Parts: sequence; C-alpha cells; structure tokens
Amino acid sequence: MEEDKNVTAMSEEKHPSQGASYTYWAGTWEEKSLNKWATDRIKELLMSVGSLEFSSGKAEIAEVSKCFGDAFLVTVRNKKRVGYTYELTLKIKGEWIVKEEKKMVKAHIDVPEFCFGELEDLQVCFLFPFECLEYKNELQKVINVGPSSNLE
Repeated sequence: MEEDKNVTAMSEEKHPSQGASYTYWAGTWEEKSLNKWATDRIKELLMSVGSLEFSSGKAEIAEVSKCFGDAFLVTVRNKKRVGYTYELTLKIKGEWIVKEEKKMVKAHIDVPEFCFGELEDLQVCFLFPFECLEYKNELQKVINVGPSSNLE
C-alpha cells in the first residue's frame, strides 16, 4: 500500500522549468508555452507579405489588428510536438477594378480560429465597409471566396 502512494506522489511531481513537467512510470511529459514567440512571429510574417497582385488589382495587409491564442511545445518520451490555436483579424487595403472602375478598398479579414492539424476546416470572413456592399458580387469574384468563407 505504501508503494502505491509513492508511485502516485512520483507521478504528480513537478519539476522546476518553464511550463509544466511531470514524471510518471511511462516516461516524461513536458509542455512549454510558445505564445509570445508565436504571436510575434505570426505578426512579422503577415506584415512581410507585402503587396499581392492579381488580375483585378492588388491588396496588402495594412495591420494585424488581432492576433491571439495559444502555441505550445509538448515533449512526450523525448518526442517533440507543436500545437497552436489562434484567432486573427487583418486590416487590408488595395486597389481593385470593380465594375470597370479602379476602387480603393479597405476591408477586414477575420479568421475566428485556426488550429494545428485542422487547416482544412479554416473559416475566413471578409468584412467590407457599407459603401462596398453595392460591389459585393464583383468583390466575391475578385477574391474568389470559397464555400467556407463569408463575405459581409
């Protein structure tokens, strides 16, 4: 009976490190937060994209207005695995040819959630200002919105 208590106590033992770490009979589990690094890196990469040109004009990310979530590195039995869950809102601006006129368009792209291993289920919402609503059909053609996207 005393031996069972020792095994339980050992399985709940915390080690001083960043994140949590537990030793148990089958090996080691350790989780390290990568939130700050991942958030900074996502913003850096998105802002470095620059201007994207396509047949009906060009667009660029003006600002990453929301970028938050969790990113982590889990080590189990000396095997490292990463995971993340993030939410994004991007302000975009561009010049698009709509109804044969060049228009300056500002919009938001909202990605309510994207997770490691689930990018095929990614949902994207395009939010345009009220004055762009008359061009909604043309804008849908320009940005080629798929079935998992919303254009509001």
